[in-house]
Amino acid sequence: SFTCIYNQGIKIMIIYYVGAEISFESRSLLYRHFGTELEHPHATIIYSHKWFPYKTAKCFPLIIEPAYEYLVLRGNLVLKFENNRFFLRHIELRNLGASSDFDHFTSHITIGPIKIWEMYDQLEYLTKAIPSPKFPITLSNEYYGTWEENLKE
Repeated sequence: SFTCIYNQGIKIMIIYYVGAEISFESRSLLYRHFGTELEHPHATIIYSHKWFPYKTAKCFPLIIEPAYEYLVLRGNLVLKFENNRFFLRHIELRNLGASSDFDHFTSHITIGPIKIWEMYDQLEYLTKAIPSPKFPITLSNEYYGTWEENLKE
């Protein structure tokens, strides 16, 4: 069940979000790699429709080693990665009651909206033009936030 409120007759869903900031140094490396300022690069740990008791993680800073893979998730270009500590943090939040829209969690760093990369019709062209980064990316800290999304009934 979702956490919903009504505001002037509009049904609104509350989103409970935990993400990880990309360090300044890693943002600088990503800027040089992609040749453009990235809007808000971050790593999503959980995007939940249900409230859960949040407690700050103790696993940061966290260094993500390369072998990244390009994916498109919800209209954003992302770098998929594997990191056991990151994955376990996601599981910890799920065990505290957080929900997820996805059956399988994909650890990823959001690079930005796909419109930035419109010159590349498909990911295979992007991969050839700009190979995925070969350097570690540091997640400096975890953050928690909420926002509201209108639901269409």
